[in-house]
Amino acid sequence: MTVNGIWDWALLNARKINVNDLRKKTLAIDGHIWLYESVKGSQTHYKTESTYLITFFKRLMKLVEQNIKPVVVFDSLVTSPSTSQDFCQRKRRSSCYGEQYFTDFSDKVLKCQALLHKMGIKMIYATRDGEAQCAQLEVDGIVDGCITTDFDYFLFGGKNLYRIVFEDNLKDITHISIKDLAIDEKRVTRNSLVSLAILLGCDYFEKGVKGIGIATGLEAIGEFGGNPDDDPSVILDRFCSYVRAEVPERPKDSETKQKLRKRKFQFPEGFPNSDSVFEAISIYLQPKTTLFKKEEFHEILPQKMAEVEKMLRDECGWTPEKMNKEKKLPQYFLPLKKPRYQPVVEKCSEEEYKEETRKYAENRKRKTPQVIKPNLPRKRRSCKISNTNSTTSSIILDDSPNSSIEIIQID
Repeated sequence: MTVNGIWDWALLNARKINVNDLRKKTLAIDGHIWLYESVKGSQTHYKTESTYLITFFKRLMKLVEQNIKPVVVFDSLVTSPSTSQDFCQRKRRSSCYGEQYFTDFSDKVLKCQALLHKMGIKMIYATRDGEAQCAQLEVDGIVDGCITTDFDYFLFGGKNLYRIVFEDNLKDITHISIKDLAIDEKRVTRNSLVSLAILLGCDYFEKGVKGIGIATGLEAIGEFGGNPDDDPSVILDRFCSYVRAEVPERPKDSETKQKLRKRKFQFPEGFPNSDSVFEAISIYLQPKTTLFKKEEFHEILPQKMAEVEKMLRDECGWTPEKMNKEKKLPQYFLPLKKPRYQPVVEKCSEEEYKEETRKYAENRKRKTPQVIKPNLPRKRRSCKISNTNSTTSSIILDDSPNSSIEIIQID
């Protein structure tokens, strides 16, 4: 699950990028989102339940081929006794169809862990929320962003979110930066986004406020969340007090404010000063995460390709004939690049070099075709001249360079 209706607005502030812009970057991956998408897709199209392993394999190797280093993050498999019931309900976004808790995914997560280990892909478990852990990795400078479709990544402090359509061979990549999110050309802060999520309904406050959609929510945040240092509870209290007419209307109030004041909203009991609202804000602004060191992610893990091949055969039914026919494995593993030729240069003396150069020049000269001019008949020209003796002479001119002038006296 994510913030209700938020993507319609967020995509207006997004931009398309090329896969070349992601090369040499380290990106966190919300593993539970991938697991949810693949399991839901396999159930919709009546495919084998182990299709999720193929999904992880194909997507990760596509990233590796583009020199993108993935770090897969899964939600915690164990919830502490002090964890609220809202946390378990919130995890239904990962268990596909509602009433089952996300621990139904435990077996699938463990199989994914085994596959990633054989592929040499770094994987970690979050203390609680996978998106929160991904955001913490970016804040600590360990990753450059996160591949996910869950807007909660920004609420937990993330800065760069990437949505990738893997079926299109990485040609459709959308990048959303929190710096680009704006309402009426005003930049939106993290606190404003948390306030907006509470109004619209989110993972930890599912109901939201009845009568508030994305358009009204943006108007409310734009009017009452201008100060970047304002806590979400302050923004919400300011908005509720104004629309409930608990504070007087001022002549300089904008038309948007006056319009909001005339609207009738159905606020939950005690909103916004209720424990459920405070708890949701606390979870987003103070998430439970694990602090890692950069050195822990510099290690290059070995790839055990034969074991990956065996696991895909055992779990997904990929026979050797099918793999050879469809070329699944060779298509995604990095090939060993070799030069087309390796020139051999032998040492020689200066005299040998000159001699070889002379032979080469003579050979080229010998092979150069000579142009043979055709033996055409000579052209002869004649003219008449007059001399002082009033006699007429005829001069015959030859076009050849060695020709002479012959004067023939005519009586």
